[in-house]
Amino acid sequence: MYIMNKKTFSGFTLIELLMVISIITLISSMLFSYVGSANAKSRDSVRLSDMKQINTATTMYYEDKGEMPISIGVSNGIDTSKTLVGAGYLSAEPKGS
Repeated sequence: MYIMNKKTFSGFTLIELLMVISIITLISSMLFSYVGSANAKSRDSVRLSDMKQINTATTMYYEDKGEMPISIGVSNGIDTSKTLVGAGYLSAEPKGS
């Protein structure tokens, strides 16, 4: 009968390494999905803020001039006094993201 010496073996077994890798993968996938949804919420809040600014500027323009603006931003061939940016109701055309 063969008896092994009671030496201490240092190192990890294959099963232990696979478990650690699977746990790290699970945690990182949850983290990436959370970061992705946070980015989407951030973009949505910027868009909502831009829409509120455009709404407020359009209302102010209509109250002052009695007509709706032609455009938000300044472009070629448009009377700049009939746009929200050109008339000074918006500092710049919202870019969104």
